[in-house]
Amino acid sequence: MIATLMTVRLHAAPERRTSRAGKEYITASCYSQAADGGRVWAKVTAFNAEAGAALLNLRVGDAAAILGTARLSPYTSKAGEPAASIDLVADAVLTLYQLDKRRRAAARSPAAPEFDDALPDRWEG
Repeated sequence: MIATLMTVRLHAAPERRTSRAGKEYITASCYSQAADGGRVWAKVTAFNAEAGAALLNLRVGDAAAILGTARLSPYTSKAGEPAASIDLVADAVLTLYQLDKRRRAAARSPAAPEFDDALPDRWEG
C-alpha cells in the first residue's frame, strides 16, 4: 500500500454498502487525468464516517482531493490492452465546497495583532 493524495472527479454516484460483518462503508468510481491526456480510474472506498459522508455529498463530475492508501491494480481494457486502475482507501476527502468554507471562515476570523516587539538595530555581544 502507498500513502497517497490524489485529485479525482466522480464518475458515478457513490454507493452505501454493508460488509458481511454488518459494517457500513461507501464506494465511489472516480478518475484522474493522466499525463498523456487519458484517464486513470480509481475505486475509492471509505470506511470512516467522515470520509464516507464527504463522498456521499459529491455529485457526478465533482472534484475532490482524497488522502488515503492506494494499491495499483492491473487489468485488461476492452480493447485488449493492458491498463491499471487504483484501489484507494480514503482516510479523508476534501471537496471544493469544504475548501471554500474553510477559506471563508479564515477570512471572517479577526486578524492576528501586529507583532510589535522592537529589536535593536545592532546586536551587542
